[in-house]
Amino acid sequence: MTRRRQLAAALALLPLLPLLGFPTGAWANTPRVYGIVSLVADHLTVTGFETTTGSGLAQNQTEVIPLDTDELEKAVLRAGLRAVTESKLGKAVPLLINDGALYRGQADLVSGNRVSLPASLLQTLKSQGVTHLLLATKHRAEAQMKAHDTTLGTGRVEGLGFYVDRVTIMRTVGAGSRAPGYLAPHAYLRYSLIELSGNKLLASRTVTASTVIGVAGSEAGADPWQLLDSAGKIKAISDLIGKDSAPVLRELLAS
Repeated sequence: MTRRRQLAAALALLPLLPLLGFPTGAWANTPRVYGIVSLVADHLTVTGFETTTGSGLAQNQTEVIPLDTDELEKAVLRAGLRAVTESKLGKAVPLLINDGALYRGQADLVSGNRVSLPASLLQTLKSQGVTHLLLATKHRAEAQMKAHDTTLGTGRVEGLGFYVDRVTIMRTVGAGSRAPGYLAPHAYLRYSLIELSGNKLLASRTVTASTVIGVAGSEAGADPWQLLDSAGKIKAISDLIGKDSAPVLRELLAS
């Protein structure tokens, strides 16, 4: 990936606050310091729902698309910063990182109630005076893409990405147009709140955010994947992160 995040004890982290739209002095003289780390946006997954040629059987295929932008990671940081600001519980320190081992091994960082943070991350957090870690990792769960009055999808999805269905007949709400297929951006995240003193998991919450964009009403024969351009795809996921993370983070910080 290009322009990726750095994780080092000497990294100046507070300048990220104005970059993300938050003042640097907003949390002076507060008891807690929340480090915010996100490990969700190294790549997108594209899960395609298809029917097997010559049969009525359906199957899912997943493709991984590496990301060369920090925009979705920043969306998670903004959500965390906003939650800490509104909670008035302490100061927030966002960390943009570039550590492939952390991304690959994120499932082992928090397992049940056990927390196992690598020494390199702990050193960086403690060098910045961090007392609590707000950690965002990928969550894997059943595909339940949220349509107008139901959920759609089969199989499981994980993290940030898109569910692409070219088979299911969709109808435009309030209109009579019908066509097969939809595109569903999704953000499946787990937020964990960790007290660094004692490496203790205080609480965790999951986000399973999605929205369904139907082909019906679009140009005849439209491919669901083409319903949004590259910028539109990033914005759709970023909007989901901001909207659906807010209530979960408020509840998590209050625990």
